Amino acid sequence: MKKIFSILAFVLAFTVGASAQTAVPLSPVLDSIVTSSSLDTSYSFKKVEGWWDAVSIQVVIPKVSGTVTGYALLQGSLDGVNYANITTDTLTLANVATNSKVWAFSSVPYAYYRVAVYAPSSTYKAYVRGYILLRRKQ
Repeated sequence: MKKIFSILAFVLAFTVGASAQTAVPLSPVLDSIVTSSSLDTSYSFKKVEGWWDAVSIQVVIPKVSGTVTGYALLQGSLDGVNYANITTDTLTLANVATNSKVWAFSSVPYAYYRVAVYAPSSTYKAYVRGYILLRRKQ
């Protein structure tokens, strides 16, 4: 059984490694949300350089403790200061081990992207990880 898992892991690693497209972490690579009696907000962001045809952005929020509530949404900016919501498609955080969502777009109209995670006043701790994958037509 261990051999099967080892072979499967090797094949998967080779397949992913052979791909020229790699998702890179948004900054900060790992941020935490610690809520108490007030709203906590976490931002994971990335400046996009060069010309790209498509973008996929993923947020992963593993729960550490407490009851997770809140939501995450995707925002874009041209100047890196003034952000606007890109889509109304949000991730509503549920009280599960890990919340995750991927947003995919066939164009890259913004210079900056960020995932904004809003946590209302409740008591919990979770981590926020964001990833971005940029693609060119071949």
